[in-house]
Amino acid sequence: MTYREEAAWNEAEDLSEVLSITASESVGGFDCGGQCLELRAFSPMDPGVNELKYWLKGVGKLLEIKAETGERNELIEVRCP
Repeated sequence: MTYREEAAWNEAEDLSEVLSITASESVGGFDCGGQCLELRAFSPMDPGVNELKYWLKGVGKLLEIKAETGERNELIEVRCP
């Protein structure tokens, strides 16, 4: 399934594609255990640029990986109010 994240024509046309609802990733003290939502984020305005994003229910976004470079942006802690 592919859906629009943003639709400001000629400014931001971000899309995401669901790759898996049972992805496994771990960062810091968080482990998906096969329960992560895995998305591929992309935009027709930047062809060839892709990010993989991993979300865990009840926590939020755990990890972003720039597909072209392997650069990782990882969740390091969660604070509850």
